[in-house]
Order: sequence, then C-alpha cells, then structure tokens
Amino acid sequence: MLKRLSLMLTSALVILAAVQTPAQVSSADKARLVDLLQRTQQEIVNESNGLSSEQLAFKAAPERWSIAEVLEHIVLAENLIFDLTTQVLKTTPQPAKKDGKKQQENDALILKVILDRSAKFQAPEPLKPTHQWPTGAALIEEFNKRRGRTIEFVRTTELDLRSYFRDSPLMKDMDGYQWLLFLNAHSQRHLAQLREVKASPGFPQAQSGSQTNPPAFDLDRYQFGMLRRGPKWTPESTPETQKIQAGHMDNIGKMASTGKLVAAGPMLDSGDLRGIFLFKTDSVEEATKLAAEDPAIKAGRLALELVTWMAPRGIGARFNEEYRKDPANARTTMTKYHLAFLRGKSGGGAQPALSQQIQLAHLWNIRRMLDSGKLVAAGPFVGNGELRGVFVFATESMDEARAWAESDPAVKAGLMTVELHPWLVAKEVWTTGSAR
Repeated sequence: MLKRLSLMLTSALVILAAVQTPAQVSSADKARLVDLLQRTQQEIVNESNGLSSEQLAFKAAPERWSIAEVLEHIVLAENLIFDLTTQVLKTTPQPAKKDGKKQQENDALILKVILDRSAKFQAPEPLKPTHQWPTGAALIEEFNKRRGRTIEFVRTTELDLRSYFRDSPLMKDMDGYQWLLFLNAHSQRHLAQLREVKASPGFPQAQSGSQTNPPAFDLDRYQFGMLRRGPKWTPESTPETQKIQAGHMDNIGKMASTGKLVAAGPMLDSGDLRGIFLFKTDSVEEATKLAAEDPAIKAGRLALELVTWMAPRGIGARFNEEYRKDPANARTTMTKYHLAFLRGKSGGGAQPALSQQIQLAHLWNIRRMLDSGKLVAAGPFVGNGELRGVFVFATESMDEARAWAESDPAVKAGLMTVELHPWLVAKEVWTTGSAR
C-alpha cells in the first residue's frame, strides 16, 4: 500500500492529457473542498510562521526532516498533485459511473490511509526537499501562492469533479474530487509532521525577544453549554427519571442531526456540573432554542448555562458530518478528558504592564500545548465575567491535567485560578479538517 502511494505521486510526471468536456459542477462538493483547502492552509501557516532559523533547521534525528524540509515537500507536492488532477479532468467525463455511496466510502478511505501517520513511506525523488527556498518566509509565501491557485481553480471550475475518473495506485476509479481531496489530505498529513517536529525533545524554544507578538490562532465561535443540577434534580433513579434520561439522550441525537450540536458528554465527578453541550451557532439565543426541548431541562432536573466560546475551528465538524450521513453506524470512542476552567482574580498582585507580559506568555503557552497535543482545545469565553476560558486537556489523569494547567504563566502569577473536571466525550470530536 505504501509503495503504491509513492507511485501515485510519481505517476503525475507521466500521465498524458486527453480531451476535456465540461459538465455540471457539484456546488456542495465544491464548497466543502474550498473549506478544507483554506483551513489546512491556515493551519500550516499558523504552525510555520515566525519560527527562527534554528527552529526551521532542527531535526529530531539525523534521518528525519526538519520543519523547513517538510514545508518544501508540501510546496512541491501541491504542484505535482494539482498537475495530476488537471490531467484527470482532461479525460472524457463519465457521469454514468457516479455512485454517491461508493464515492463517499472512497473519500473516507483516502482520508484514513493518507492521514495515518503510523504508516511511513519514502517520498518520490521529485518531492524530496533540496532547499530551493532560503527562508521560512519564502516557503510560506510560495505555499500560499500555490494553494491559492488550487483554491481559485476549485472555486471557478465548471466541471463536475465527480464525473471524471482515473485508476490510481490507491484505488480503482478515483474521481476528480478525490484527487483534490488527496492533495489536501497529503498536506494535512505533513501538517501533523510539522507538529511532531515542534513537540520533539530538544526542539529550540523561542527566545523572549521573538515572542513580543501574540501567536496565531484560527478560532471560531461556539456556544459552550454547562448543564448543572436544576431545581428538580434528585439522585434517585425512578421510572420517571429513567424516562426523562432516555428522552434527554434522544434529544442529544436530534440536536446532533441538525449539525448544530458538535459535542456533548457527561462529567465524571459528582459535583453540581453534570455535563457539557457544545453548539456551533452564532448566538447564545439560537443554542438556547435548540436545547429548550430537552426533557431533562424542561423537567427541571438540569439547568443550562450558555456562554460564547472562541475556540479552534472545526471542532466536531468531521464527526458531525459522518453522524448526519449515517447516525446508526457513526462510531464514537468515548474518552476521558479534563476540563480546566480558568477563573479571573481581581488584581492578582500584578501591575498593568506586567499583566500584559503575562498575558503574552499565557498565549504562547497555549500555543505550545496545542502544538504538543497536551491540549485538544482552548479559548476564551466572551465577556468580562469571572469565568475567563477553558482548557480541554488530552489526559485521563487529573494530576497531570492539574500540573499542566498550573504551569500556565497567568495561573502561576495569581491572575487566574483553575477548576478541574473530568469529562467523557467522543474522541472523534477533536479530529478536525472536514467541512461543516
């Protein structure tokens, strides 16, 4: 399989052009693909921007690629795979071969194979880095130029990408959309590699002088719902409470089917906070209306408190899309995470200028924890209340989560306190990169 993937890249050098015949374009697939391409582009730029020459050149081992080399490989592959795709789209369209279900299954197979970083393979010679671009800024500029061309092509093409087919080493009858999906998945695969390099022991830490500006984050607006014990809550299990709970679970499924509820799960401790709803809506009011029919809320067993949360783009997107297509077969791996709520303290003993320095260090600490995988999500709550934000830590250990949270510069300086809760939620929620 790995050799075949390498051949698929190499084959771009030898495929001959045929006749191009226009057909109707699929607007839904086009919009989804543009979203994927833009999001991956932004993440690669965020991970690569502002790195020192030492950081760009660092190798975790002599035989491993540096960040600069990974970036060059992404740049080279963008051209190669795009050129291959255009050759596929010069063949005669075959709309009769379209099979929606099979094509969706093949979409998932491409993502599964390409994004699996446990499987390693050698890049073909044309895609091996040769240090053509002298600086990280030059590499990012070239990547943006090439990815911009790909996005513009997808936006403006009048071809039905699903009607053009060519066999590939990965699968038979890979359609034009899937070649572009492969292009983006390839860059996602190496985005993960960039993060692996940055998380490697010995990776040079940025000097304080290079952190005078805040790091880049690609954030989106969510509504963070905290389900607390309501006025009618009781610990007893009765036929009535069991009926309410069953209705509560059914309603979660209904909200998920709308695409608006992107994550939900119970707390694993015995406090007042009983669960979390995460909505992808523009307003608290919209999320409130969605949750209003929940039997547990209507019965007063639970009370919902909502606050707007700015957090990484794409939370729950891929899983929600799969769930909406086939709810009965959508697989979830319920996993224990830890939420660390950050509460503000008035004053905290810091002068205003020092507080600004601490805030900057706080943001860079979040950036590093996201890059290392310790955090799967983090962001501020909108407003000036006591509850400032939340970390979602990828650990089952409360002690480990506490140590990570308390290492934050704002917490160490006494500007914030930490409130920890174990939370059970689908692991798939944190796999980003698909369309909403």
